[in-house]
Amino acid sequence: MDDDALVRDALRNHLGRLGYRVLVAGDGQDALRQALAARPAVVVLDLRMPGMDGHAVLRQMKERGLDAAVVFASGHAEVDDVIQVLRGGGVDFLRKPWTPTELAAALARGFEVHARRARSPSDAPPPPSLRGSCSDLSKRLVDPLAREVAAIPSVPSVIAELRALVMNPEASIEKVASLVERDQALLARVLRLGRSAQYSGIGKSADAPAIIRRVGLRQIHALVETVWMNTCFQIKDPRYLPYAARVARFALARAVAMRALAGPARADPSAAYLGGLFADVGALFLLSAHAADGVEAPEIALEDVREHHEAAGGRLLAHWGHDGGVVRVAQCHHSGPEGTEMIVLATAIAGELTADRDLTAKESEAEAELVERSATSLGVTDARRRALVERLRAEYSGALEVLG
Repeated sequence: MDDDALVRDALRNHLGRLGYRVLVAGDGQDALRQALAARPAVVVLDLRMPGMDGHAVLRQMKERGLDAAVVFASGHAEVDDVIQVLRGGGVDFLRKPWTPTELAAALARGFEVHARRARSPSDAPPPPSLRGSCSDLSKRLVDPLAREVAAIPSVPSVIAELRALVMNPEASIEKVASLVERDQALLARVLRLGRSAQYSGIGKSADAPAIIRRVGLRQIHALVETVWMNTCFQIKDPRYLPYAARVARFALARAVAMRALAGPARADPSAAYLGGLFADVGALFLLSAHAADGVEAPEIALEDVREHHEAAGGRLLAHWGHDGGVVRVAQCHHSGPEGTEMIVLATAIAGELTADRDLTAKESEAEAELVERSATSLGVTDARRRALVERLRAEYSGALEVLG
């Protein structure tokens, strides 16, 4: 919904190609009328529109019970405008001119927020926040207002568009296959997944559409996010590479365990996987930043990483448009006193799968007791846990093989 006809046409064409049903409006009154009639999941609002500006449209939508997730856009907004729209209930803010990647990421975030509201209207994620004091470097990296912050990788367009497609119930296998085939490295991994032991019945000659149809969109999405998590931070310092590799391998094992524990925890398996996968993304980010900053001893940097990776991870994932549940896991998977049973047990299982310890965790004498309480809370007996670990060994090994 934009007062510029060229912008409206560009949005309609671009989003139509992604498979969305798109309605456009040229002013605030028309935007409100169409939104109330069509009840869309996501609304993109220009902040400055004739008659009724974006703030007024959002207020009217809320007063009339429309629960659409609202993404704001403007080419002339000040910081106060951004703060005001986010406090007013907007889920994201795009500054014109935006890129297709930024738009796709904002829409994916909008669909995730709308879906979460439908499940639990009161489930609103708390804003990521800093806890305690940081070292100078970590404070620069974690503080969202710092302008000297190290470059944060942008979400690749293939991931942003795939997230949007996965959230779109009308998305076709052909659209997803076409998206995957644009990235040859990703296509190779999808073909490798289809030919793995886990999906041996697909056939070695199967193409991308056949594999995606058999494997499922959620599994393809998990694979793409896993590839992204393993490649988004490029660490060149050989002293840091072993530590980053250990964090990444442990994250994959924990993600596999989280998905397996989703049933006992009554959680969504896809969200559980992403929560486990990205829980320590802040650690990878800080390790890469410390390496680039020339900190000589990785062991010293690790102490700082353990202290601040939760805050860094929460900010990164919020910046990348992830679901609030995934953000919360990153923010409090070590420090959260409640609601962390699944990731506590998944972390213990990941330790068994990797024969390694969680590098980002501080030593705790009560760790075994906490794991036991978590298993009891989830109804996972010792025998069931042993059987689960044995079953997951093959899945974890297969995932490592697919990633190469």
